Amino acid sequence: IKASFWRHCRFNSMERRRRRQQQIGLEDAAKHFTRRIKRNPHHAAHYHNLGEILKAEGDTGRALKALHKAVELDPSNVYARNDLALHLMESGRLEDATEEITLAIEASPQHPLLHKNAAAIFARRGRYHEAQTHAESAVRFAPTDPAGYRLLARIRDIRGNTEQSLKFNRAAVFLGPGRRLQYDKHDAAAYKEVAVQSVGMGQTESGYAHEHMDAHRALLGKRVQLPHTQTTIELLHKARAGRNADAKRGESVRAG
Repeated sequence: IKASFWRHCRFNSMERRRRRQQQIGLEDAAKHFTRRIKRNPHHAAHYHNLGEILKAEGDTGRALKALHKAVELDPSNVYARNDLALHLMESGRLEDATEEITLAIEASPQHPLLHKNAAAIFARRGRYHEAQTHAESAVRFAPTDPAGYRLLARIRDIRGNTEQSLKFNRAAVFLGPGRRLQYDKHDAAAYKEVAVQSVGMGQTESGYAHEHMDAHRALLGKRVQLPHTQTTIELLHKARAGRNADAKRGESVRAG
């Protein structure tokens, strides 16, 4: 018990030190961009960077003010407008967030990130038809990005279309982590959704649900009921192999 207690104390001490170092880094960065703004008060990028740093520090009021200034100085900067929209959404100002993300999309109508965030904002407002339209646009403009498929799957599920939701969750699982190159909690959640929805729709004969739930648990570092020699990557490959087999069966049915 004593050894466990001291390990816990050591971990907490290291975590506090890491957070403090991160906080000092953010404070130094904020001072840096504040100085640059004083030297050049009409440079939109400095306000944008300062706004993101202040947001990370938790200074909501100053972050919004800096992002508003960035957009005011450079209305064509869709990235600053996108970040402003997200911050407004997180602050509960959904109408303002909708206005900003709509203006960003008007300036760059084929940008998948803007459509993904627009879908999130409209979904937060309960306007699921518009959310689905933007999520579909995100997938159309970035067909290899699993995040768009996960978002579309969630919206379809909310609207009561479990079959289509499962289809898009499977697509997200098939694509894997995309350009991130490593799996994270979002991928793990997609595997779990595939498992749960497969069971809900009675699709249990192929072992699909068990394989995907095992992959979900493995990605989160949890124990699975499998031989110890089977690694996480093997689990993922096994689950994806099932997805490939389903796709081939679908192609043969369409061909027939």
